[in-house]
Amino acid sequence: MKRIGIIGVLLLAAGLRAFSQGFVNLNFEGAKVTLPSGTQPGPVLVTNALFGWSVYFQTFPQTQIYYDDISIGSSQITLVSASDPYGPNAIGGSFSVFLQAGAGGPVTVSQTGLVPSFAKSMDVDLAYSGNLVPVVAAMNGQTIPLISIATFPAYTEYAGDISAFDNQEVLLSFTQMPPSDGPTSQVEIDNIQFSSSPIPEPSTLAIGVIGALLLGLARWRK
Repeated sequence: MKRIGIIGVLLLAAGLRAFSQGFVNLNFEGAKVTLPSGTQPGPVLVTNALFGWSVYFQTFPQTQIYYDDISIGSSQITLVSASDPYGPNAIGGSFSVFLQAGAGGPVTVSQTGLVPSFAKSMDVDLAYSGNLVPVVAAMNGQTIPLISIATFPAYTEYAGDISAFDNQEVLLSFTQMPPSDGPTSQVEIDNIQFSSSPIPEPSTLAIGVIGALLLGLARWRK
């Protein structure tokens, strides 16, 4: 009986894991936004603009965000496209999500999903503007420190250690906090990916940069 009980628990756990869903729309390309011809950009449903994601202003869930229509000074979440003539434009593919935190308080996008069993780190592309307040990435409310690993003309690629959450169902969130001074803090987010590679320690990164500089200097002298 004891063996049967253990087997039953294991089967139940496997069944629950089978119902766990992986994260979706991590590059925000799942948007289904259609505006009538001649209509100015404006509010759109979260379910259409950010498929799979939930949206919060402070702790209050929202059913609408904006499309290609950023705020002047208040808190807002916007789906930005690659074709917006006024900018900002998507930093990858057709769409990115743009978080603005201002007088309305912090803004958050989140979703619950299963972290892949191979995952050691999470990569995300970020483009900051305005007051440079770092976005807060978190899993189950635990902050994931992000470090810069590559810089490109339109954005910077960041990585965070998520090895403690591999093969677990978690709440993934990105929160933009308002600045202590100035109207808004702003960040554009795109291309969230899970990787089997652990992130390098800051000291390793520093040594790598110094090594590259010394190698370049040696070649220049030759």
